[in-house]
Amino acid sequence: MNANITENESLISVDIDGRLDTANAIDFEQLTIHLHGLKNTRIEIDCSRMVYICSMGLRVFISLL
Repeated sequence: MNANITENESLISVDIDGRLDTANAIDFEQLTIHLHGLKNTRIEIDCSRMVYICSMGLRVFISLL
């Protein structure tokens, strides 16, 4: 999995390429941990190049809500 985070004033874009599986879900969580609790910021996750997501990866997505 490759993930790229782009930030500007009111939008954070997270682009994911490949598999988000149990082998790298914790790495993805560490990559996105600073996004938790941000106020007045929209988070957009682009999954168009993601080919698989495990339940641990889905948990990370839900924690960003």
